[in-house]
Amino acid sequence: MGRIRNETPASCWTFHSFRLDKANAMLWRDGQVVPLRPKNFAALCYLVERHGQLVTKNELLDDVWQRRHVCESALKVCINELRQTLGDDARAPTYLVTVARQGYRFIAPVTESDSSGKAKRSLGESATIVRPAARPVNRSDCRIGRHTARVQLLSLWQRPLENLRQVIFLTGEPGIGKTTLIEMFLEEISDDAPMVFRMRCIEHFGQGEALLPMIEAIEKRCRTPEGARLIELLHRHAPVWLAQLPSVLQPEEREALQREIFGASRERMIREGCELLETLSKEAPLILVLEDLHWSDHATLDFLSLLAQRSEPAALLVLASYRPIDAGLQAYSVALVHRELQLREMSSEIAIHPFSPDEVEDYLAQRFPAMEIGSSLSQALFSRTGGHPLFVSNLIEYLVSQHRPWPPSQELMVDKALPDTIRRVIEREIERLNPNEQRVLDVASVIGTHFSVILLGAVLDMETAEVDRCCDALARRGQILLPDGMEQDSQGEVAGHYAFRHALYVEVLYQRLAASQAIRLHSRIGECLEKLHGELNLKHAAELASHFEKGWDWIRAVRYMTLSATNAARRFANRQAHDYLVRALDIVERLPKEKQPETRIDLLRQSSAIQRSMGEMAGAKADLEAMHATAIVSGNTRAEVLALVELSRILVWLDRRRCLELAEQAVIRSNALDDKIFRSVVSGMWGGLHLLFGPWREDCASACHDAMNVARATASPLVLHSRLTQHVYVELLASHYRSAWATAEEALALARTLGDGYMFMVGHYYCGLALLHLGEWGALRQVAEESKRAFECNCDDATLPLRLHCHIMIAWLHVEACDFAGAKTYCEEALRENLGPWATFISVHFSAIYGRALLGLGDYRGAIQCFETFFQAKENESLPIAGNYSFPACQGACEAWLSIGETGKARYYAQQLHSLSAAAPERTYLALSHCLLAEIAMKENALKEADSQVTQALNIVGKAETPLAAWRVHAVAEKLHHLQGETSKANSCKVKKLDTVDKLLGSLQDTDPLRGHLSKFVKIRAVRGMIDVRPGMNPSPPGNDVFCDAT
Repeated sequence: MGRIRNETPASCWTFHSFRLDKANAMLWRDGQVVPLRPKNFAALCYLVERHGQLVTKNELLDDVWQRRHVCESALKVCINELRQTLGDDARAPTYLVTVARQGYRFIAPVTESDSSGKAKRSLGESATIVRPAARPVNRSDCRIGRHTARVQLLSLWQRPLENLRQVIFLTGEPGIGKTTLIEMFLEEISDDAPMVFRMRCIEHFGQGEALLPMIEAIEKRCRTPEGARLIELLHRHAPVWLAQLPSVLQPEEREALQREIFGASRERMIREGCELLETLSKEAPLILVLEDLHWSDHATLDFLSLLAQRSEPAALLVLASYRPIDAGLQAYSVALVHRELQLREMSSEIAIHPFSPDEVEDYLAQRFPAMEIGSSLSQALFSRTGGHPLFVSNLIEYLVSQHRPWPPSQELMVDKALPDTIRRVIEREIERLNPNEQRVLDVASVIGTHFSVILLGAVLDMETAEVDRCCDALARRGQILLPDGMEQDSQGEVAGHYAFRHALYVEVLYQRLAASQAIRLHSRIGECLEKLHGELNLKHAAELASHFEKGWDWIRAVRYMTLSATNAARRFANRQAHDYLVRALDIVERLPKEKQPETRIDLLRQSSAIQRSMGEMAGAKADLEAMHATAIVSGNTRAEVLALVELSRILVWLDRRRCLELAEQAVIRSNALDDKIFRSVVSGMWGGLHLLFGPWREDCASACHDAMNVARATASPLVLHSRLTQHVYVELLASHYRSAWATAEEALALARTLGDGYMFMVGHYYCGLALLHLGEWGALRQVAEESKRAFECNCDDATLPLRLHCHIMIAWLHVEACDFAGAKTYCEEALRENLGPWATFISVHFSAIYGRALLGLGDYRGAIQCFETFFQAKENESLPIAGNYSFPACQGACEAWLSIGETGKARYYAQQLHSLSAAAPERTYLALSHCLLAEIAMKENALKEADSQVTQALNIVGKAETPLAAWRVHAVAEKLHHLQGETSKANSCKVKKLDTVDKLLGSLQDTDPLRGHLSKFVKIRAVRGMIDVRPGMNPSPPGNDVFCDAT
């Protein structure tokens, strides 16, 4: 039993159940001593003496600390500790009121008394009284120490209050008190009314669950009374996040939202999340608490990294806790993010250390406030535990339960029979529970750190109410569990949700189980979870995958890993999706032999698609090669052909020659299959690839058209989807621009329906090319703007080649509209990007358009160099260069050589353009080839040849919709007729030229600057054309070609 001393005070005050004895430096509550730090006691005395009055911060700092290098943070810690001691609530204070930016006021009624006040004291100063030992304070209510860390936190908190974002990493070993420190800090700054999002990563299935902690925190807040405002902000700033919260949307809202965010990427989702938090921080200071990040997924870490590095002002604080040792076990861990941010000076760290001897003594004083415990006992406890907070707390709990009276002697503390590690202390605590409680906790530990009573009851085959009572009793006693909310099952029964006090409890309980028992429990939990939520419930797929894997149910483990990959992909977390598929592949060999080949083939195909979407072409290629090998060994010819087809699609970006070889092999192997539709689609793919990289071939075009007809006949969206975008390209090569436009729109609609964002972007590009050649430049502007927004929102490595191809298309439009400076700028901006492995691929394609821009600006040598780069690259059979870029390259090369008087080289490229375009025919470039040959003939004064070429060009543009060629053809015909003295015919051609130009201009909005560029070019060309045909003048001399020089 403890002995309590009661000394006669020289001066004291009472307020409610408290008595403050200033002379003896003691605070009493209901006859029991309440421990206080000296500074806290002095501050309380100063405030009570001036009860009802405003006491400024400066007064307190002067009186209590004498301004000894102490900042306001120390005062704030002091006031919050006083509130905790008095049981006061800052939001509804009974004792201490904060006067904003000024100070504090003690508001409780205070009665002053002296030593003779019998009602204020029990006995004289020399008397002692023996009382029954007071009941110890619940350990969960004891929060002491960490003074330095709390002052640091409060000091760093000032930065977010000044709109300067702050990231703080709290590091320390398990049980060191990271969570307790966070809770103390949140209580201490409650006066600032911050908005707090708290989230925790979970060990059992946290890794791979992309952004799950953040999603759950947002969803939880959406269900609060303030949720409507958050949902509004999600609609406005983070629609991709809103799409992950089905519980807050009506079905029709969700459908509309899916259309809005179609094609979104992981990068967009992470960026939107940052923008949402920044927006919220404008309404109130925002604190984002991320605990146990050593178990985090990649996407959450990338989110944290981007959030820290953004430069926008924000009243935002991120508190991120993790265990350095556990983080070091991960390939990509929070420790790497921490190190990167530290190097950039974008974060702070507070390392949490064990209690000091004084802090252990303070802890004992708080746990047993009515007892006088000597420092020798606290020192022995410190020596035994090393000051580890969780070890200290649990060892005291063990001692209280095992030894009466309390406190024990110092000698007991060195008893070798005492538990010597925190794990052993926890084991002893578990052993003291009754068998039913132990059984409940054993099973709960297999479920995870947080668990549902409904699920736990199902696994135990016990009534939910009985399990709930057991867990509630443990939580009320402060043993092992904490309440963690409520839930309702499908029958409307309400039950509790609980969490373990610390992950160490889960580890110790789980390790008590025999290996076979753990396997059976995991399997049982998976079955119950599946029954409760349904087999196709994506929300619990990762949890189910984990339990079935650990429960040795390999078939269901693979199934749920595949569903988890699908779920991760829906969150645009392709790396996590790929991780799930790799895990599934690792356990395929545990499946029954007959299921292994088919399962491996399916997983490899999915893995290759995910890797392709991440831009990991080499990884996608390796997966498909493994799929191909598995198909051959297992005799699965269809899968073998599919692997060859997919490999050829991957190699479109990597190796032209190998791509075409594999397409050829796919056609040959498909002939062994009795499936006409499949064979036709494979042949169409083969034909389309040959047309993409080589000259026009009728057999290839025929294969493409047959495949398209078959695809339409099947009425299968997937089969049709496989053909549409390739068919657009075939239609473009044949200059069927309107048909290509319509097919591209169909491809876009189907890609959106099927959720294929990658092919949606391909469709955008081909749609743009059709509009460019059709002269529908206003519509092209709209498509380009949509593409730009899509790529800005969804930019990642996988879409880089497509994004830059769309950039080329805009530069191409500017060239055709004679805005050569604008085209040059577009090209140079794109080429300045970090192109990585795509550098050669992109620069070669750009060179065809960049050369034409330089040509229009009069830089003929620079233009020629660009075109030579393109044609040299074309000679490399491995480089995947799209054939349609040969048209502008040949056209530009001819014009460039013609501009410097090299008619022989100009004629070579004009004939190359003619050969390429005649086979399909591609009428725009076929007409332009005749036009260029006419220009060359006029340079050489061969007017008869020029007349023949112009006649053929006029015949082509008169029968086909080719506005890009038509106005140029009419311009050259006008010039020729002037040279021939046929003024009437020249004027007729001039009218047709201007009509065509007017149609092009009419497709653009009145404010579009391209209108002015094209008009100016046509006028300059007309003037120079008239100069060239004055009597006695030869056609344009070298370097002054009217066809391409607008300067």
